[in-house]
Amino acid sequence: MGNSVSPKHRRGKILEDAILSNAWEELNQLGYIRLTMEGIAARAKTSKAALYRRWPSKALLVSAAIRECGPPFPQNIPNLGSLREDMIFLLKNLTNYFYVIGAETIHGLITDNISRILDGTFGNGTEEGAAIITQILEQAKKRGEISQSKYSPRILYLPFAMLQHEMITKPVSTEDFAIELVDQIFLPIIFAHNRKKVAHTQMHDI
Repeated sequence: MGNSVSPKHRRGKILEDAILSNAWEELNQLGYIRLTMEGIAARAKTSKAALYRRWPSKALLVSAAIRECGPPFPQNIPNLGSLREDMIFLLKNLTNYFYVIGAETIHGLITDNISRILDGTFGNGTEEGAAIITQILEQAKKRGEISQSKYSPRILYLPFAMLQHEMITKPVSTEDFAIELVDQIFLPIIFAHNRKKVAHTQMHDI
């Protein structure tokens, strides 16, 4: 006799892995809009209750499926010698990541979780990305490019919000958009905050 487990006897991680893998396959075949909890349950040969006990909404289940079965979120911390080059490298990789997931899925996740996004409990990748940007800023501080590496979450999340908005509203050139976002938006904000800190320090030194 084999060691296979019948669908009705699956428990714990075995059942969760089956649900997530089938949710990912269903997402790729049908798209986010047509995806249903009923369809995922049927494909995974389990009940809707088993899904809802673990993930109270379709968006949360899809997010878990992306993390488990989808493309890996960019984790490498670039260190190319300048803040500008590090940020452009990161944003190119992030744009590719978002495009693999797809505009429809990103739009659906944002729409279905707008309240969680607004209160910060549904990061949609922004928490991991903000941590990477913080490390890039710390590298820039060590190189002497900037005088501080601590910034508000709004500043750290800005690149991701703009990437998501851009990809769900119109096609973009990955390289051109990354360069524009870094040169015309992100770096001016960072350097402006550093100038304010320097000016504030100088005033206290007088």
